[in-house]
This record gives sequence, structure tokens and C-alpha cells, in this order.
Amino acid sequence: MSQSNPRLSLIIPTRERAETLRYALKTAVEQKSDAIEIIVSDNFSKDNTREIVQSYDDPRVRYVNTGRPMSMCGNFEFALEQARGEYVLFIGDDDAVLPGGLDKLLAEMDAHPSPIYSWPMPAYYWPLKDKKAYTTYIPTPTEPHDIDLKKLARFVVKHGGWQYYRIPCVYQAAVHRSIPDAIRAKAGKVFPATQPDVFTSMAIPAFADRARNIGYSITSLGYCPKANGISLVSGSGPSNLERWYKEFGDYKLHPTLCLELNYIVQVITDAILIAMERFPEFYGGMKFNYEAAWAFNYRLYGKLCDRRELLRKRKLVQQRHPFNVMKFLAYCAMHDIIARRQEMRKQRYIRESLVAGTPDNIRDFVHQLARKEQTPGTPSFSLR
Repeated sequence: MSQSNPRLSLIIPTRERAETLRYALKTAVEQKSDAIEIIVSDNFSKDNTREIVQSYDDPRVRYVNTGRPMSMCGNFEFALEQARGEYVLFIGDDDAVLPGGLDKLLAEMDAHPSPIYSWPMPAYYWPLKDKKAYTTYIPTPTEPHDIDLKKLARFVVKHGGWQYYRIPCVYQAAVHRSIPDAIRAKAGKVFPATQPDVFTSMAIPAFADRARNIGYSITSLGYCPKANGISLVSGSGPSNLERWYKEFGDYKLHPTLCLELNYIVQVITDAILIAMERFPEFYGGMKFNYEAAWAFNYRLYGKLCDRRELLRKRKLVQQRHPFNVMKFLAYCAMHDIIARRQEMRKQRYIRESLVAGTPDNIRDFVHQLARKEQTPGTPSFSLR
């Protein structure tokens, strides 16, 4: 297949993370198929990103530059416009493709046509200062199965955003190009919110009924020290988060949300509400559960804020949307139990990965996974 008409566009948006990009890109070019293109979309980096990309003498690799600093979603939008593939797949510049992963994915596309393909993903944490690399999840392969997208989306709305990550999106899933094109035609942009993964997770069910989970890993998530996700979960980088949010310019949260409370706690809810608003043909008539949303978001971002602030300002919140304190506290109790169970599993994975010796870069990590047989019966685990 010619590079002017590839089957799959692997898109890697990046900005000034050359130290991790070099490994992510290496895992991409190690794929054998010539039916792919690899697009590195550089968000006006000042480091040696361009040199790293151009060091590969590989016709599948394309380097593009935004020409000026953009928001994360602006770079995603710009990168998608460069793609020529029948399917698109975004990964982060600290993520990786497993050895032979894209080759297997392309074979799956030929054997089992579907508009969307997803898979379970290992979670790799890059070394941080004096901390060694570790993993918090290594999935066990399962039988391929279909995902009922609309059923999942209804569950997410009913439970205030919880488990939105089970719905495939353009990040870490392969999506037929017709779907983001349809999203743009209806919503004006493919990424109109601050959370490209959350918004597209909730947008896709408006245009597709089912996706195929192929049951084994194609890519691995990576979390490097510069990642927004690390700052969000750990609370270690409020200045980075403020800088990230300011890049969206005059962006305003959904009008039913409370601007007097920490905006970070509300960005997932904001993306979901925008999707519901943009696609009323599917979401019209559904009632979003705000009490459950606050509980879920405080579980994710509790290190950045305090639930007591929400209770103190509940009258301001109630001016924007329904909010029952007792329902909120009940959902908090449920999420506290979930959080404790997940933390126990997470710590077990961390201990095991440190004992086994997790490589200090994600390229060596995915090669280690490819060589190692999965341990039968390992339970599935998600940080969220």
C-alpha cells in the first residue's frame, strides 16, 4: 500500500519531550508493515525533537510542526488534519507500540472488519528523580469481544462520568477516519474540550454502535514526569496545570459547572457535558448525574482539592445544577471503597515490577513484555 493512501495513521503529538519521544518513535518504526504512516506533530518545541524525528531514514515517518505554540487539543486537531490513513490512532510521546503490535492490528482489520478497534493496555511509569520505573497494570489476554458503545455511554452519563475510559476514543484505539470527520462536521471540531480522550469517548457512541476489543495489547500507556496526568493525580505540579489550562485561552467550562471551584476537578465532567450538548440526537433526554460526577472527580483529583470546599459552596453549585448532599456523600463512600481496592492492587503491581526489575525506558519495557509470558489469572486493574 502506498504512503499516499496508508491503511493506518499512527499520530504522536509532542512538545519538548524529546527524551521520551525517541523511545516512543523507536517502537513505531520497529513495526514491519508499510501500510502505515507515522506522524510526529511537533507543537513548536524548542528542544531537539525535529532532529530526533529526522534521524530516521524511514519513508513512513512524517514530521510536521504547528509553527506556533498551541493548546494540547489544538495540536491534536492539527495532527489529525495531516493524517491520510483509513484509520487513525493517537499515542502519547511517552507511550509505546508493542513489538509487532501494529502488524497484528492490521491483520485483525483484514480478518474482522470494524469501525473501531481497542485493546487492553499496560501502564508504565517512567523513572522520576530517585524513583525507579514501575508498572501498575499488565493485562492478561482475553478472547476478542464486541463493545456496546451506546450502552456504555448511557452508563457513564448515569454514573457521572465513571468508567468513561472503557469507551474507545481516538487516543490508544484505532478509529475509522469517517468517525472523526463526522464529529467535526457536527461539533465544529474533533477536540472542542480540554480533554481529547474524554470528549471523543463520549462522541463516538453518537456515530457507532459497536467496537471490537481484540483482547491483547497493541500499545502501552506511559506516564513520564512531565505528563499532565502525573500532575493531576499526584498534585505535584499545580504550576504546570495552570500553564496547561491557560494555553486554551479564553476557554470557559460548561455553564452548568461552578467556576468558583477548582476547574481541574471539573474538566472531565465538562468534556462529557459538551459531548452531550453537541450530539442531542443520541444524548437528548438523558439526565447527567452531577452528584456522582463530583464524587468520581474528587476520587481522581482529591490531592488537588478538598471535598469540604464543595460542601461549603454547595449553594453556589445548586444555582448551576441539581446537587443533593446526601446523594453526593453516598457516592463518595462508594468511590472511597473502589479507591482503597485499587490502591491495594496498584501497590502489589508496583512491588512485583520493582522486584522483577522494570526497564528505565518504555521501549525496553514493551520488549520485555513481548518476551515474557503473561502469568495466568493475573487480575485486571485500572487506575480509574
